Formats: sequence, structure tokens, C-alpha cells
Amino acid sequence: MVENVNVIEVRGLCKKFGQVNVLRGLDMTVEQGQVYGFLGRNGAGKSTTLKILVGILTCGSGTVELFGQSMSGKKTDLRARIGYVAQEQNFYGWMTPKDLGAFVRGFYPNWDDELYHKLLSSMDLPRDRKVETFSGGMLAKQGLAMALAHNPPLLVLDEPTAGLDPVARREFLQMVLEQKQTRGTTILFSSHLVEEIERAADTVGILEQGTMLYEGRLDALSRQVGMLKVPEEASSPELGDAVEVLRKLPDGWVIRCQDADSLAALQASPMTLEDIFVELVTHRRIHASS
Repeated sequence: MVENVNVIEVRGLCKKFGQVNVLRGLDMTVEQGQVYGFLGRNGAGKSTTLKILVGILTCGSGTVELFGQSMSGKKTDLRARIGYVAQEQNFYGWMTPKDLGAFVRGFYPNWDDELYHKLLSSMDLPRDRKVETFSGGMLAKQGLAMALAHNPPLLVLDEPTAGLDPVARREFLQMVLEQKQTRGTTILFSSHLVEEIERAADTVGILEQGTMLYEGRLDALSRQVGMLKVPEEASSPELGDAVEVLRKLPDGWVIRCQDADSLAALQASPMTLEDIFVELVTHRRIHASS
């Protein structure tokens, strides 16, 4: 059996803008073939991380490797293996999809013009209409078509569904997931919408204030954080060092277990991913300010 390759490996990544520390020693690993959901509140550092990964920004300190190679210096060959869709699509409005394909294909040695036009057709994008007339959903699909037309093994999406209506958002995510199913593409996408992560990702990284709070499989996280019923008049239970109390409530405690099986052993109630996310980031923020 062939071991998974780390397509992305980040260690101790730091980044400052002026006196503001945006990333504070970030560690992150994305394995080949994963759909990795990068979850965090607005301002947590998600976009900064992704822009460093695709070469738009440089890191302050730490190491970044893609496909086993360092991103230090000008790594044009590495960047050519990434499909990138930003939150805001900045195209020349007077151009058509046909014009845009002709404009960008020279930057990618593996650009497939036939594939690009097939993608336009499958996404119902009119190839001869100016993109300044496109809706938000159409612009997101245009960005995706351009990102996929050079057959990248890694697809990086920086909150591409922000501002889209629920129908367009679901349609976009389905098209992205088809790349994993048909081509085995590794997908890293950031979002502050928990339901997107829950629907699409198998692995999640939760970022808060520039540090990773959790990285691992979604199903494991749901077995680690839960609500333990503790009546106010009852004595405090002995939980041991492997259990962390995130928050105390009148009728129970929100706990996080190191061992995924401990939650069930303690007969703690499971929580939704959204509730888990809120508890983790709130606990981190309270402790960081104390």
C-alpha cells in the first residue's frame, strides 16, 4: 500500500503586517487526495495563509513545502501546479470567457484549451459574453473553469462562495467535489461557513488568531468535543488529564477529550460541528486575552 504524500506541509509559519501578527507559528498538513476544509472566523488568517501557499505573499518565518519542495524563492514550476480561485474574481470586464482563456493560457504549460471550453459548456457559461455582465455565481464558475483548465493536482479555494445564494453555493461545491471524484485532485478550501465544511470536507483545520486549534478528520472531532451533564449541586467529576473543560454551564460542562473514545465512555452528549467550532474559538479567545 502506497503511503499518502503531503501535498502541503507548513511548519512554524509566521506573518506580520506592520505590528499586527496575523499568523503565529502555524502548522498545517494536507495529504494527497484530501478535501481539506480550512475553517475560521473572518480575520483568523485563512486568506493570508492561502496567499502564501500560492505565492502571492511571502512568509515572514517558518517553512512552506508543496509536493515535497520548498516554496522559498521563485517557484514558478510549483505555482503552475496549483489551481487558485480567490474570494473576489477580478477579471477585465470587457473580456469574454473566450478572451480570458486566450489571455491566461500562456502562463500554464499544461493548459488544455479543449478542456477549458468543455468546462465553460458544462457550467453554462456563454463564451462570447463580456464578464462584466456576469452574476456573482457566474464569476465564481468562470474562476473555477480557469483554475481547472491546466489540470492542477492541487486546487486552492479562498472563500469562493462568499456572497453567493444557497443554490449557487451548493452548485459550485458540487462541481469542486467532482474534481476529487474524477481526477483525484487535492482540494484545500477556506470558509467561515460551517455547513460548507461539513458538506464537502473529510479533513478540517480550524484556525483562530493565526494558530491551528484543531487539524484532523471531521468524524474524529465530533467524537472529541461534547456536553457532559453535571448538575449544579453535584460534586465535580474526576475527568483526568486527558480531558479539558472548555466551558462550565449550570447544567453541564463542554469538554474536549484527547482520545476520541473517551467522550462516549463519559456518556457525554455529542454536539454539532457549528457548536464545536464556536466553543473552540471562544475558549481560545478567552484564554488568549486572560
